Formats: sequence, C-alpha cells, structure tokens
Amino acid sequence: MLKALLCAVLMVVVAALFCWLVLTPPYNKKTITQDHIGQDSRNAESIGEASVTENDLDARLPPQPAHQPATQVAGAKVVIAEIAAVAEHLSSSNTSVREDLEILDTLLNYYRRVYVQNPVAGVNEEVVEALTGKNARNLALISPDHPAINPDGKLVDKWGMPYFFHALSGEHMEISSAGPDRKFGTHDDVKLE
Repeated sequence: MLKALLCAVLMVVVAALFCWLVLTPPYNKKTITQDHIGQDSRNAESIGEASVTENDLDARLPPQPAHQPATQVAGAKVVIAEIAAVAEHLSSSNTSVREDLEILDTLLNYYRRVYVQNPVAGVNEEVVEALTGKNARNLALISPDHPAINPDGKLVDKWGMPYFFHALSGEHMEISSAGPDRKFGTHDDVKLE
C-alpha cells in the first residue's frame, strides 16, 4: 500500500515537472548581482546600469507567442524567429551588460527547454557551438557570425572579454562578465545567478 502511494506521488511530481518545463517561457527572471557595487553608485553608473529594471529588459524582449514558427537557414540549421530576435539585441549599444546576461540566460533557458539540460559542460566555446546549431537538432539560437562571438569562437562582453559560464547543475548556469576592468574576481564583475 505504501509503495503504491509513493509511486502515485512520484508520478504526480513527474507530471507537474513536465508541465512546468513545457509551459514556462524560455527565459526566467533571475537575480543579477554585482559584487561589491551595491554601495558605490559611481561604479554602477560608470558601467551604465544604475537605473536598469526587469521591466526595461521585458520591453526589449518579444512577447511569447502561442506557437513559435521555425525557419530553415543555410546549412540546414533551424532558427526560431522570436529567439533570433532576442539574440540580435546581445551586445548592442542599447543594452547594458546586465541585459546582455539576461539575453544569454534567455537563450540558455530556451536550449534547456528543448534539450532538458545545459549545453555541454559550460566551456564558452562549447556553449557557443551548442547555441549556434552544432547540436542534435541543428537548432541555432544565435547566428555563428553574431558580433558578440569573437574570431576564437567565444561569446564576449562589451569589453571584448569572454563570458564565464559555470554550470551549477544540469538545469542552472551562472553567467559572468569580468566588467570594465576586464579581470575576473574584482569588484566590478557582473554575474547572473
């Protein structure tokens, strides 16, 4: 009797998890932290992010459609139009580094919706390969010639430094920018947790 009850509870949990994965949008609002900058508004202003809110980012992202049409591109890559539109804003002059991290998180969340895990181990080049269509379904979430991808095949921030991707689990990825000083581990690092 106890085994049957546990089995029923497990089935309900699995069904709820499946529904959550299928029905949640491809991006989640995450907490963005900037190490040691909260108290020093001069540093935040120098990065150009003092007044950015989640609503500002939402205004730049396209609404979630009921059905996302796919189109074929050269090399038989599949591109989702709405996700490609989000990726176009990455590293634009109109976005802050915080917003760029949110955009990357949107791309990774969509990837996780399709594959139910992070792209590979989180090494920058491997993340780029997975997001540009070198994956089992040839799903390209960002163009391989996007300006945010340097000649070495790495996604870089506004200062030309590669982002650091740290897989916290199979479903969570921390993304960090070294900030304007171009050094990780200093007061101006920006990360999405």
